[in-house]
Amino acid sequence: MTPIESYNPESPKNLAHVKGLLMKWFKRKQEQPDSPPQPWRERPEPVAPVIEPEEDHGPGVALLPNGNLSISYSSVAEAKLTIKQLKQMKKQFALEKKAVNAEMAEVRANRRMHVAQQGSVVRGGGSVGRTMRTFQRMSRDMDRSKHANQLAPLEEEKAELDRKILEMDKAITMVEAYIMRESS
Repeated sequence: MTPIESYNPESPKNLAHVKGLLMKWFKRKQEQPDSPPQPWRERPEPVAPVIEPEEDHGPGVALLPNGNLSISYSSVAEAKLTIKQLKQMKKQFALEKKAVNAEMAEVRANRRMHVAQQGSVVRGGGSVGRTMRTFQRMSRDMDRSKHANQLAPLEEEKAELDRKILEMDKAITMVEAYIMRESS
């Protein structure tokens, strides 16, 4: 009997051997570091633009610690200055949003490259093939989860920046309405 004729993929000895190999591969994959440190991860925390009003609560725009705006003005000239301050703050938040979008694009590009290099799943092979597909599915599920966990904080940061930009737009509209009302 030749070795090929004696090989039975369904035999417990062969299944145990394949299972042992798959477990070693899976353990090695888990022990590998997630990814090398990325320079975009080391960027400094953005400093929120804050324009402090005068001690006597004079004209100006301030971003409060809770993320809300504090706006004060008492004349058309002060309102025009307030609009300029709001537009400047809006530009700063838009730049921060662009940086977050660039980070998200890089994470997605890394994921696309990883998926492209994965290859296809094993087809056929009876119970050995089924076992291999199970481990491949578990590995791919872990990779998918890791990708989602990388994107989640960036999506939250982007949503917060969108909220602040929308608040700036509402404030600009409100101050412009005041100027129109007072000018006529």
